[in-house]
Amino acid sequence: MTRERLAAQIIGALLVAALTFFFMQSRVDHALPRQVAAEVQALTQRDAMLNRDLVLARYGHLPHVDPLVEHMHDLRAHAELLGGLALDLPPGPRLRAQTAIADLEAHVAEKAAHLELFKSDNAVLHSSTAFFPRAVQDVLTELDNSVLSVRRRLEAERAAGTLLRAVLRNTRPGGTSLADASAAAADQLRAATADGSQLLRDAVERLTAHLDLIAHAQATLDQHLEAATATPVSHAARTVDTVTAAAFASETSRAGLFRALLFGTAVLLVAYLAVIMARLRVKAQALKRAIVELRQEMVSRARAEDQLKVTEKVFENAVEGVLVCDAAGLVVSVNPAFTAITGVEPGAALGLHWGELTRDSRADTDFPSIARIAREAGQWQGEVWNTRPDGRDYALMMTVTAIHDWEGRPRNFVAVFHDVTDAKASAEELHFRTYHDPLTGLANRAMVKNRLGLACQLRGAEEKVALALLDLDNFRTINDSLGHTVGDALLKEVGARLADVVDVEAHTIGRLGGDEYALVLRGLTDVRECVGVLRQVFQTLAQPLDIQGHELFTTASVGLAIHPGDGHDAETLFKNADVALNRAKEEGRNNFQFYTQDMEAGVFRRLTMEANLRRALKRDEFLLVYQPKICTRTGRIVGLEALVRWAPPGKPLVSPAEFIPVAEQTGLIVPLGRWILREACAFAQECRAAGRPDLTVAVNLSARQFHERALLADVAAALTESGLPPANLELEITESMVMSEAEEAIETLRRLKAMGLSISVDDFGTGYSSLSYLKRFPLDALKIDQGFVRDLTTDAEDRSIVAAIISLARSLGLQVVAEGVETADHLDHLAAGGCDLVQGYLISRPLPQDEAQAFLRHHADGWDPAASLGVGPGGSRRDAAALA
Repeated sequence: MTRERLAAQIIGALLVAALTFFFMQSRVDHALPRQVAAEVQALTQRDAMLNRDLVLARYGHLPHVDPLVEHMHDLRAHAELLGGLALDLPPGPRLRAQTAIADLEAHVAEKAAHLELFKSDNAVLHSSTAFFPRAVQDVLTELDNSVLSVRRRLEAERAAGTLLRAVLRNTRPGGTSLADASAAAADQLRAATADGSQLLRDAVERLTAHLDLIAHAQATLDQHLEAATATPVSHAARTVDTVTAAAFASETSRAGLFRALLFGTAVLLVAYLAVIMARLRVKAQALKRAIVELRQEMVSRARAEDQLKVTEKVFENAVEGVLVCDAAGLVVSVNPAFTAITGVEPGAALGLHWGELTRDSRADTDFPSIARIAREAGQWQGEVWNTRPDGRDYALMMTVTAIHDWEGRPRNFVAVFHDVTDAKASAEELHFRTYHDPLTGLANRAMVKNRLGLACQLRGAEEKVALALLDLDNFRTINDSLGHTVGDALLKEVGARLADVVDVEAHTIGRLGGDEYALVLRGLTDVRECVGVLRQVFQTLAQPLDIQGHELFTTASVGLAIHPGDGHDAETLFKNADVALNRAKEEGRNNFQFYTQDMEAGVFRRLTMEANLRRALKRDEFLLVYQPKICTRTGRIVGLEALVRWAPPGKPLVSPAEFIPVAEQTGLIVPLGRWILREACAFAQECRAAGRPDLTVAVNLSARQFHERALLADVAAALTESGLPPANLELEITESMVMSEAEEAIETLRRLKAMGLSISVDDFGTGYSSLSYLKRFPLDALKIDQGFVRDLTTDAEDRSIVAAIISLARSLGLQVVAEGVETADHLDHLAAGGCDLVQGYLISRPLPQDEAQAFLRHHADGWDPAASLGVGPGGSRRDAAALA
C-alpha cells in the first residue's frame, strides 16, 4: 500500500467519523411533539363530542348512554397516553408537563363524576317522561268509565292534555320550567276529578307524582349537564401541548448548530468521493459495455425459447381445433381439440389433404373454394357443416389463414375452428320460447301483437283485420276441482281445436296466458266472414272433451275489434277487444260481442264510479236510513232494517242500484259493509238506551262480505264497540248467496248463530233454494220479496206463492216478514194469512237516524196508521223522501 493511498484512507475515515458525530447531535425527535399535539387534539375533540352527546342525551336525541361511557373511557386513555409521553421530555420541561397532566387528570375525574350523576338523573327523567303518556292514558280511560258530568270530564281531559303537552314541550331545548308550565293544569285536573271514583283519583295521583318526578329530575339533570360541560379539560390538555412545544423549540435551536457543521463536513466528504469516483468511472464504462452486449444476447435467446414454449402450450391446450396444412393442402399438424371436435384421430388426419376430411358440408362455399379465397385474400371466415365418423352432423365457425414466405408465396394454411352446434340449437329454442306459448306451442302475446301490427300495415285498401279475444268460461272451476294437470290438458286440447278450425297459414292463433286465446283474422272483406269463423269455433268447443278420463264441456266468451274502424294499432285493438270481451261475460258468457264506443263509455263510467266510491269511503259520504217493521198481531214496532245511501256533497243521491254492483265487483263492498255493521249496531244501542231494549236492527250482508273470512271478526267487533247485545242484531242474506257453497255457508251461519244473533233470508222466492239445504240452515225468518206483495190483491199466482211461503215457514218454525207493503189491503191480507212482520211505505219510508228516533217515540205504544209523522226540518243531510 502506497503512502498516498494510506493518507487518502485516513482522511476519508476522519471525515466519516466527523459526519457521524455531527449527524447524531443534529437529530431532534419530531415524533414526540407531533404525538403530543395529536393526542391533545384527539382529547379536545373527544371532550367536545362528549359535551355534544351530553346535550343530545339531555333532550332525548341519544338512544342510549353507551357513547357517553365510550367518550369518557377515551378521555382517560388520552390523558394516560399524554402522561407516558411526558416522560420522554428533558428534565425541566418534563416536570412542568407532569404538573399540567396532573391538573388534566383531576379535571377528567371531576367530569367523570358529573357524568355518572348525569346518567342516573337522565335515566330517571326519560323513564318518567316515557311513562307519562301512559299515565295520561290511564286517567283518560278512567274518565271514560267514570260517572262524572260531561263538563267535568271535558275539563279533566283538557287538563290532562295540557299536562302532556307541557311535559313534551319542556323536555325539548329552550323549554320553560315544567313546574311553572304545569302547576295550573295539575290543580285543574285534581279539582275536576275530585268527585270521581277511587281508581280515577289514584290515576290522577300517579300522574301528578310522575310530573313532580320529571320536574325535579329535569332541574338536577341540567345542573349536572352545566357542571360537566364547564369542566376545563381541553384547557388543561392544551397546557401540556404548550409545554411540549416549548421544549421542542429549545432542542431544535441546539440541533441547528450541528446541522451547519454536518453540512460542511458533508461537502468535504462529497469532494473526496468525487475524486475517487472520477478514477473509477473510466474503468466502469468499458465493463458496462461488455455486460450490456452479453445481456442482450441472453435476453434474445430466452424470449425465443419462451415464445416457442407458449406457442406449443397454446396449440396443445386451445379449446378451438387447430389444423395446419402445407401449401398443397396436406395436413402436417393438428391439436387435441381437433380430435375432440371432429372425432378424427391425429394419425388418420396427418398426410391427408384437408378436403378429404370433409364428409358432408352444408356451407355455401366448398373446401377447395375456401382454400382459394384464403390464398388470394389472405383469410377466409365463415360457418361450415361437417359429419363426424359416427354419422352425427355438427356446425363449425372456422377461420382459415394463409401464411406466406419471404417471397409472398403461401407456405402454410392454418384453420382454427370451434363447434357451434349446441349454440345454434339453443338460439333456435330461445327464439321459439320467446315467441311461442310453452304449453300449447301457439303464438304468445308478443308474437300475436307483432303479427297483428304487420297485418294492419300490409292489409289491402278494402281488407279488414279482426282481433278476437277468447276466454274460456268456468275454466277456474275445472282447474281448481280437477287439478292443474287436467287444466293444462284442457288448454292444449282447446288450442288444438282452434288450430283445426282456423287456417293457420292465413291467420294467427295465440294463447295470451291463463285461459285466454287470441285470433288474428286477415284478409277479411266482410265482417260476416269473421262471424262464420267464430260459429265454427263455438261449434267445435261445444263438443265434449275427454281429458284424462273426465268428460268435460266448455264454452267461451269472445270480444272482437275490427281494424281500421276500432283502432289503427295493435295496442288499441287489444284494449277495445278486451272491452268487448268483458261485455260478452256480462251478457251471460258463451257469446261474442263486437266492440262499440258505448262499451268504452260504460267502462269509463264504471271506473269513474269505482274511483268515486273509494273517495266516498275516505270522506265518509255514506249514511244509513232505517225502515220500521211492525208485528201484524200487536201492531208494535219490533225492528228496523238498515239501508245504505250515498250522498255526495252538493250532488244528488246515488241510487244503491248503481253503486252496490260496482262495490261488489271491486271488493269495496267489504269495507262498506263493515262500516254499515258498526253504524247500525251503534244506532241500535242508542235506541236501547232511549227505552227500546227489545228493538232489533237488520243489516243486509252482500255475497262477497258473507264469504269473507273476516266476517265473524267484523260482526264481533261491531257488537263489542257498540255494546249491543247480539240478540238485537239481525243479519239478512239471500238464497243465491248461501246456495253457491252450501256446506261452507251452513258452517258460517252456525257460527253466527252461536254468537246469539238472528238470521233471515231476504227476497225469498226469487232464488233457487234447495229444500234439503234450507231445512239445514240455522235460520230465524224468511222475507217475502216485494215483487210478490205488490200485486198480492189482484194476482192469484202471487197470492198462492205468498201463501206457500208462509206455510213453508210455519212448517220449518220460521218467522215470515213481508216487505213492500204499501196499502192497507196488503196489510190486511198478510195479517189474515199469518204473516208475522211487515214493512213498507204504508208503515214508513226509510228514515234518517234522528227521524227514525222520532218515529219510534211517536209510535211507542204501537203503530197508528192515522197518526202521520212529518219530516222535521234540519238535522239530516237529505229529506226523508229523497233518502227513501
